[in-house]
Amino acid sequence: MRSRWENLPVYLCGFSAGGHLACSLGVHWPEFNVPRPNGLILSYPVISAGEYAHRGSIENLAGGRDADYFSLEKHAGKHVPPTFLWATAEDATVPVENTLMFAYALMKAGVPVEMHIYPFGPHGLSLATAETQRPENKVYADPHVATWSDLCVDWLDMLERKNIF
Repeated sequence: MRSRWENLPVYLCGFSAGGHLACSLGVHWPEFNVPRPNGLILSYPVISAGEYAHRGSIENLAGGRDADYFSLEKHAGKHVPPTFLWATAEDATVPVENTLMFAYALMKAGVPVEMHIYPFGPHGLSLATAETQRPENKVYADPHVATWSDLCVDWLDMLERKNIF
C-alpha cells in the first residue's frame, strides 16, 4: 500500500549552521545514496570554509579534516536542487558573502536560484516577526525582513506551477 506522503516534494530548510546542514545534503546527496531534495531554503547560511567562513562552525564540522569538503560553494553543480536564499548585508556573524558565493555558484551551474539580500538586520532574525524576536540578543522584529517568508512561499508556488522538481 502506497503512503499518501510518498510523492510529496521534500524541501530542506536551515538557518545559519542549520543552513549549512541543509545545504550539505542538497550538495552532497549523491554520496549518501539518498533521494535528491526538491529544493533548499537557506536563511543566512554558513556556506564557505574559505575567506568568509564562520570559523567556529567550520572548525566544529571539519574537526581537523579537509575543510574544502565543507566549503559548499565549491561543490555546487547541476545536481543541486533549486534554492531560495536570504541574508542581511549587516550580518556580523555569518558574512553575507556566504549567500552571494553560493548563489553565484548555482547560477553558474544553471540551477534555479532566488536570492534576497536585506540591507539591515543582525544575525539570527529567524522569521523577523514579533514572535521570534529576542530583545536580550538585540534581535527585534523587522517587517521588511519578515517579507522573506512570503517571498519563499511565492517561490515554492512558482516551482510547483513550472513543475520544477
